[in-house]
Amino acid sequence: MESLFAILGFSWTFCIAGFFLLNIYKTIPIFDISISIGSILALLGSILPGCFILIFIKTSRDALLRLDAGVHIYLIALAIGVGVPFTGYFGAADSNRLFTDTTISTFIRVFAFNIFLSPLWEEITWRGYLAQRLRTLTSEMNSVLLGSIGWSIWHLGFLLILFRGGLPLKLLVFLPFQYFFLGIILNCIFKKGNGVLLPCILLHACYNAGVTAYLGQFDRSLNMNSYISITVTLGVTSLAAFLLAERRIKQKSA
Repeated sequence: MESLFAILGFSWTFCIAGFFLLNIYKTIPIFDISISIGSILALLGSILPGCFILIFIKTSRDALLRLDAGVHIYLIALAIGVGVPFTGYFGAADSNRLFTDTTISTFIRVFAFNIFLSPLWEEITWRGYLAQRLRTLTSEMNSVLLGSIGWSIWHLGFLLILFRGGLPLKLLVFLPFQYFFLGIILNCIFKKGNGVLLPCILLHACYNAGVTAYLGQFDRSLNMNSYISITVTLGVTSLAAFLLAERRIKQKSA
């Protein structure tokens, strides 16, 4: 558990520093993206622990390099990652089109840029290392829940940055629940995929790209019903994933 607290403290330190530097921006021309120094610091809070783990923890390297999760696991991960963010449309009473040329291009651009940042390094840290570490300390399903709670708490530093960036508190309150549910899904995918990280990385990157592509248009980022729909979809999906994983464990032990 000491490693969990160390990672939380390290990441929060960078996020708090980023909170005060949020309004200073740096443009990345190749991706046509402008990113604040505060966001860069928050990313470093994800990347640096992952780099350390990748260098020094062999089991985490093995989880990253292995690809034998099964084709169906990859397809499930992609379907959840791409599909869930856009379910916000069905609760939002939005008269605009769900998919536009901008939606698709934004999704592709953010996916290509983001996959090598938070999704890669967070999954190395939280699934590749901590999920396996927690499994040695408690039961498999308890480790799923504890890992998801830890991942949600870890994101509180990022919520500070979103709040400073102008996202209202009434919308921010949905995000810890979304992180918790998404954490359960990712932990279950990791277990069902025999400890292979790539499906989790793809799901995580697709989800980030989908949220940006969907909420980034037509003022949807301020539509509470979109947040409610996404949260409910994540909740239902995480419950199904958890129950299926639990049933699989019981069948193995029978």
